[in-house]
Amino acid sequence: FKLLVDSITYSKMGINGLLRSFQRLKSVQSKGKKSHNILEFRGKRLAIDASCLLYKAAYCCAERLVESIDKMGPEVHADAIAEKAYTGYVLRQCDMLLTHAGIEEIMLVFDSPHRLPLKKGESDERDKKRKENLEEARRLKSLGRRNEAWTKYKAAIKVTNRMAQVAAGAV
Repeated sequence: FKLLVDSITYSKMGINGLLRSFQRLKSVQSKGKKSHNILEFRGKRLAIDASCLLYKAAYCCAERLVESIDKMGPEVHADAIAEKAYTGYVLRQCDMLLTHAGIEEIMLVFDSPHRLPLKKGESDERDKKRKENLEEARRLKSLGRRNEAWTKYKAAIKVTNRMAQVAAGAV
């Protein structure tokens, strides 16, 4: 695996120059298609947004992870079981792409550890919503409504810099 970490400038709506930096990796033109079968990329290099993988990975350990982050803070939290679960998911997904889909190489692209000033309002609003979801998850759990609580725990997930570091270290 190769890791590509924040060497590109950011803009309000995305990352300036990202597509140009991956130009050599470009393999399939969309031609009006909105989705592709992964097998169309056999023998190609693939860049993957690591945050997307980590969000999906965090679903398997949502309660442990969210409670750990709330208790210890986003940069300090450490739950060995949750870390093993989400890194295992990332590794399995990458292995599946390499082994079964025939992808030649995977580059995991990690977000910058620094918040963008232009997105402060949006980030603050998301943090507020996560906090509300955590409170609701705890309330539902206390009432014995575990499935509903689990849904709220998933909605309270935030991929942290520590999660990115742990995942990057695992690959």
